[in-house]
Amino acid sequence: MGFRWVLDADIESFFDNIPHELIIDLVAERVADGNILAIIREFLTAGVMEDDFFLPTLQGTPQGGGFLPS
Repeated sequence: MGFRWVLDADIESFFDNIPHELIIDLVAERVADGNILAIIREFLTAGVMEDDFFLPTLQGTPQGGGFLPS
């Protein structure tokens, strides 16, 4: 028997397109502390600097890098 097919897939820009509310809602199912949820929201909406310009992050999740809460 065994397997007949193998699928190797890479979803382009997957983490760039996850809605923030979906992330917060899923985390909130396991984390009740509003302070922790607020920190996660700040992390998600911290924005990025690109060519000396600040760009807000309206969706997606950061991959790597540090974060200092405001």
